[in-house]
Amino acid sequence: ELGPRLVFKQENGLTLIDFHGYSYAAAYLALKEFLGFLSCPQKFGVISGKGCQKDGNHLELRKYLIGKVNTNFPKLECIPDPKNAGIFFISKPN
Repeated sequence: ELGPRLVFKQENGLTLIDFHGYSYAAAYLALKEFLGFLSCPQKFGVISGKGCQKDGNHLELRKYLIGKVNTNFPKLECIPDPKNAGIFFISKPN
């Protein structure tokens, strides 16, 4: 096996993609591929995880992915989950 399998979860009717165990580049490439699917939902969640403050990577994957989406997909909106710092949402314009 080459790496972690992409895990999709459903929570309150919303699709969540779990990137625990992914490198920054692998997480972005998988997210970019998912955004290209015609069946990609209008709004979905990304589980980037919180990282670890002790290891110096607290919320770093989230920051990286949001930065990449903002740069490469400027029409999309990234919204941090107010209840869980390790999750953010991506919304497509109507």
